[in-house]
Formats: sequence, C-alpha cells, structure tokens
Amino acid sequence: MVKENIVQKYVMRTTKTCANKGDYMVTLRIDKRDEALSKVSNKLRETVRMGLIRKGKIGDVELTLFKTGKIIIHNLKSRDINSFLKEILTGK
Repeated sequence: MVKENIVQKYVMRTTKTCANKGDYMVTLRIDKRDEALSKVSNKLRETVRMGLIRKGKIGDVELTLFKTGKIIIHNLKSRDINSFLKEILTGK
C-alpha cells in the first residue's frame, strides 16, 4: 500500500508571495478544506478570530487562515515550505 503524501492530500497550490522572503500563500483542496483548517487551527497559539479569518502562530511562524481555504504563511525564512506544511497538517 502506498501512503499518500499528506501535503498533496490537502494542498492544491503553494505560491511564494513577493511581499517578503519567507511568505507563502497556500490554497487548500476544496474537498479537504475544512479538515485541513481544523488540523492547522488546533496547532495555532496566540490566536485572534475576525469573522472568516483566524490569525495565530506556530513557533515563530505567523499564519492567517481563511475559511475560503487559503492560508498565508509569514516569516518562514529558510525553512522548507513542504516540510512545514507536512508538520502542520499531520495529527489532530
């Protein structure tokens, strides 16, 4: 049995933003959006909710989650985006 890559399971597209080095926009797969947002939300610290948006941190990385299935990742710096996504999408 081949285990599906966790990032491919939840993420449709990852785009590096031009704003700052280490900033990314992640678009989640529609059919897995709620499950992925729940997994990431459970790991956030210092959270702020603003309607359809939730902001928080995982370590020193800032995230903005949108109910529409987008995640903006700030300050990832030299960390690998796929490794970080695998970390935040694994587990509860």
